[in-house]
Amino acid sequence: MRQETQGIINGFALLVTAGIAIFALTLPATRYVVSYLDPFLVGLGRFVFAGFIAAMIVTALKVPVPTQNQVVQLIIVALWASHSVQRWQ
Repeated sequence: MRQETQGIINGFALLVTAGIAIFALTLPATRYVVSYLDPFLVGLGRFVFAGFIAAMIVTALKVPVPTQNQVVQLIIVALWASHSVQRWQ
């Protein structure tokens, strides 16, 4: 395997490991914070923080803007997923 390819794989593995570790800490942190703050506020904070991190990564990697077809497909999947979640409740 080329050294450049190995470096990319190692970097990706490091990011995945960091992401898993950070996600694993969100449950105990959320349980602790919810006892002091409104659960809606905690959920909103997690949403905003995750969006900020995702925006930084997308900007740093210069990810292209999705095409109109991709946006339509994403909306269809999101609507289907939200409908499925509502049926289970």
